[in-house]
Amino acid sequence: GWSRIDPTSAVAPSRIREGIDFALPDSIIKIPLGLQNNFIARTIWRRLHDTYDAINNRWNQWVLGYNSKRQIKFLNQIGLSHTDWQGMIIWLLISVGLILVIVSIWMFRQNDLHTDKAKALYDKFCSRLARLGIRRYVSEGPREFAQRAVTRRTDLAVTIHQITNLYISVRYAGQVDEFDLLKQHIRNFKPAR
Repeated sequence: GWSRIDPTSAVAPSRIREGIDFALPDSIIKIPLGLQNNFIARTIWRRLHDTYDAINNRWNQWVLGYNSKRQIKFLNQIGLSHTDWQGMIIWLLISVGLILVIVSIWMFRQNDLHTDKAKALYDKFCSRLARLGIRRYVSEGPREFAQRAVTRRTDLAVTIHQITNLYISVRYAGQVDEFDLLKQHIRNFKPAR
């Protein structure tokens, strides 16, 4: 008759006692050199490696193995069970359009909040210069106004140029991170007559 024998016990009895984890060479799992001799560190490293493999496998099954059955199941879950491909294209276009509108409104609102506040601060700066007799013309841009103001008040040249450059950066270049600096400079701008 036949009798069963396990050849691994004859070749390496430690494989039977310690299991497959210790039978595999470290190069397969790529255990870092400092962790190879520490049993607890090896065990934790292998568990992390196994968890990564499980997540990677799940990704492969869900994303790479996405098929028509999963698509139908997903559409049923979101309430689009009896939709043909033309209906799905319409829903997709509507969804993408809605997302783009929401993101655009949010982005422009963020910029507009700071640029409107920057304009209000700059108007305050201009009114302080107007009290000194330097009025800004309606057709005059910030740089031209700064040049004209500096010719009338050379003692304020550095501050006028700093505020103007900061205003242009925030309002026209969209560098809203400089808004607080602009606010601080205009708050400190209190020239004497």
